[in-house]
Amino acid sequence: MPVRTASGSARPAVQDAARIEPHVVFSTLLHRIPTLRLAVDVSELKFKEDSQAYGIHELPVTW
Repeated sequence: MPVRTASGSARPAVQDAARIEPHVVFSTLLHRIPTLRLAVDVSELKFKEDSQAYGIHELPVTW
């Protein structure tokens, strides 16, 4: 279902939810597990380069 913004553009509400969801998930995790941190250096993260979706292959964490 498209949602009209103040500027007049229309986009599916799902796009907004997809942008907000990671923020909510990570905020909740950090609140519930305050010692949560990366288990490796950021430079060791392997980014997806063979996909249409940008991201990483895995996110190793420790707490």
